[in-house]
Amino acid sequence: MILKRNLAKCNLCNINEYVFLIKKFKYWDLCVGNYQHTLGSLVIVLKKHKELFSDLNKNDIIEMLSIVKTGQKILTKKFNPDWFNVQQNGNWEHHLHVHITPRYKKHRTFERRTFIDKSFGQPVQYTNKSEKIKYLKKLTDILKENL
Repeated sequence: MILKRNLAKCNLCNINEYVFLIKKFKYWDLCVGNYQHTLGSLVIVLKKHKELFSDLNKNDIIEMLSIVKTGQKILTKKFNPDWFNVQQNGNWEHHLHVHITPRYKKHRTFERRTFIDKSFGQPVQYTNKSEKIKYLKKLTDILKENL
């Protein structure tokens, strides 16, 4: 099956620089997600437009796995999650990207806000509310410090 989309309308293809970039890699970028489903939710975005996981080549996959480990490492240093969900969904944005969602048994506090993972042990409860830029910038900076 081949899916073709209008690349001119691809939001991820048309971003010159990710505002909440943690680190650039050869094939991917590691970023803080605009939607913090749980504290520290990250997104790994493929630099070239591909839509299906099965379209990845060996080099894409090897680097992606390394970035997942990097993301988990920095999140563990800063917030010590109890578990991680790693997902490639692509339901709304048909540009390959991978979510690293840290999961927490107990609450975590960051920037005077308390986060509770109400669905720990179950699928994550997604939020449709994007975080404020100031908060996301602070989170990005803190995670960069833990690289």
